[in-house]
Amino acid sequence: MLIKAKTPDGTFTYPAHKGEDGRIYAKANRIVRQYVNHAKNRGLDLNDIAENYSNELYTLKEMLDFYMAIGYSLNGLEELSYFQFCNFTVEE
Repeated sequence: MLIKAKTPDGTFTYPAHKGEDGRIYAKANRIVRQYVNHAKNRGLDLNDIAENYSNELYTLKEMLDFYMAIGYSLNGLEELSYFQFCNFTVEE
């Protein structure tokens, strides 16, 4: 299963799976997921990353890659304002 993301910067595909809750999730990179959990316990969270994006420290593609690497759900991605101009589809 793949998530296809059409963005203003191009089209990108990511491995995905269906969770026990029936939602579609990007396949998480376990190292990145562990690092994010470690950082969160020390006061850095997703809000800090979002703020850095709004200050143009990251590109849209970098944000998309990051959220895919932590295994974000497709529903969650569609709710994030910085992906409002993206079109997500799932290919079996």
